[in-house]
Amino acid sequence: YMGTSDSCNLVKAVKALPGMASALSRWWTVLKPTVVLTAWVGVISEYVLDITICWGPSMVPTFNPRGDVVLTDHFMRRFGKYYNAEFKVGDVVVTKSPRDPSIRLCKRIIGLPGDVVFVDPTRSAMRIEVPRGHVWLQGDNVANSTDSRMFGPVPMALLVGRVVARIFPLDQTKWVRSNATPLDVPDS
Repeated sequence: YMGTSDSCNLVKAVKALPGMASALSRWWTVLKPTVVLTAWVGVISEYVLDITICWGPSMVPTFNPRGDVVLTDHFMRRFGKYYNAEFKVGDVVVTKSPRDPSIRLCKRIIGLPGDVVFVDPTRSAMRIEVPRGHVWLQGDNVANSTDSRMFGPVPMALLVGRVVARIFPLDQTKWVRSNATPLDVPDS
C-alpha cells in the first residue's frame, strides 16, 4: 500500500529525472576525454611501450646504479612471433623476478631455449642447457648481479619486454643495442 506522501515523493523523483540526466550528461562530457585517454594509455603500456626504471649495480656499465628510465617494448613479446622478431641473445629485458613476481629486474639474455651456457663463468666451467620455454639472464656487472646464476633459468612467461632506449637522464639518452660477447672459457 502506498500512502499519499509516498506517491508525492515518487512523482517528485520522476520529475527530477530529466534534470539528473542532464547533469550526468554534462559530467560525462567533461570526463569522457579523461576516460578515453586513460584507456588508451593502459592499452599502450600493456601491449606496445612502457616506461620502467632500471636501478642497482647489476647492469653497470650499461645503466647507472642510481637508476635510469628506460623505454620497454611490449609489442615484440606479445606479437613478435607473427613477424619473426623474437627475443635474442644479447637483448636487455625487463622481467618479473622468479623469487618475487611483484619485483621487476633488468637483465641481459645470455641463453635461449636449447642453448648451452656457463652457469657461472667467473667461478667454473660448469654448463647447463637452457630448458624449453626458459631463458638464461645475467647482469652486465657479473661481480654484483643477482641473476640466473642464483635462481636458475627464467620462464619466458616472466619476461615483460625488451629495453629499447634509455630516456633519462636526458644527457645520456640513447638506443639500447643488443650485444653479447661470447666467453672464451676452455672445455673441462
